[in-house]
Amino acid sequence: MSTIGPSYALLVYQTYTQKGITEAQLFEGTHLSLQQLEAGDNIPMEDFLQLLNNADQQSPNHHVGLLLGQRSNILVLGSAGMSAAIAPSLRQGLQLLDSYSRVHVSYMGIGVRSNLHGLSIDLDFSEDVGNTQRFHIETACMIFQNYMETILGTSVKDAHYFIPYDEPDYGTEFAALLHSPITYGHHQAAIQVPRRVLDIASPFYDRAAWLESQRFLADLIRKLIAQESKQQSYTQHVYALLQAHEPPLPTLHRIADQLHLSDRTLNRRLQEEGSNFREIKAAITHNWAKQYLRESELSVDAIALTLGYQDTANFRRAFRTRENCSPIHYREHQLDR
Repeated sequence: MSTIGPSYALLVYQTYTQKGITEAQLFEGTHLSLQQLEAGDNIPMEDFLQLLNNADQQSPNHHVGLLLGQRSNILVLGSAGMSAAIAPSLRQGLQLLDSYSRVHVSYMGIGVRSNLHGLSIDLDFSEDVGNTQRFHIETACMIFQNYMETILGTSVKDAHYFIPYDEPDYGTEFAALLHSPITYGHHQAAIQVPRRVLDIASPFYDRAAWLESQRFLADLIRKLIAQESKQQSYTQHVYALLQAHEPPLPTLHRIADQLHLSDRTLNRRLQEEGSNFREIKAAITHNWAKQYLRESELSVDAIALTLGYQDTANFRRAFRTRENCSPIHYREHQLDR
């Protein structure tokens, strides 16, 4: 059963009861109670979605996503949000959310992908959330804006928000709340974070607390993986961690260390899932190679060096094996399209 942490539900409760909506009206059709929310345990997705719909129906002139977004910050993501708040940098905080956000919200994924322009935060829903999807997306945009600007201490005006639906009638109000451009009708919800802000040292970094929170989250995710019926959980986890990095990609030892596993244990668990670290890393490195060839003017030799190859010939060979053509031919074909 999909779940979400109670903090966001408590925020809905507090926001709307202050507007005169009764507890009975908000909790109608759910199994929720204030006492249950205050107990701190995750709640069923179905009950949370009904709570959002009730809030929307009882207060139609208040746009739920915008209203909640203005009151939210990264801490609504529970233990993962608390850890991200004390990360050394924005990049490391976002990488952590990619790895551990599903501990708090099991039906919505936060995927982080590095690219030539910075980093993309992709919001994916593993289950149908109905017409509450826009509430989730709008609130998430404002949470991540708040997170960026809290760490940097200033407005971020060169991010970009991609929304997977047409501009709503409250689009002007939404645009006034976000400090960067919005594109509607995109194929998925995403936020492009500019490269310049990713590695600025956070004034809230606490080394001891950061390391302890990572150990705590790693233990939680191991328990979650053990309970899942899905195969390839560690494969997906490693893929996400590598995808959030810029090249040259980290070693097996570094990824295992992030997961608080030994190299041998991580290798064994990947093998049990029918995968291996070398192949995952090679696939992501190849994606980077294609991106550099399409979107940069770097020479093939420079791209090989950037990707971590000591010998350009090895890069050309690896590229041809996967793409069935040379890097030069791939670039020329992309330019002709």
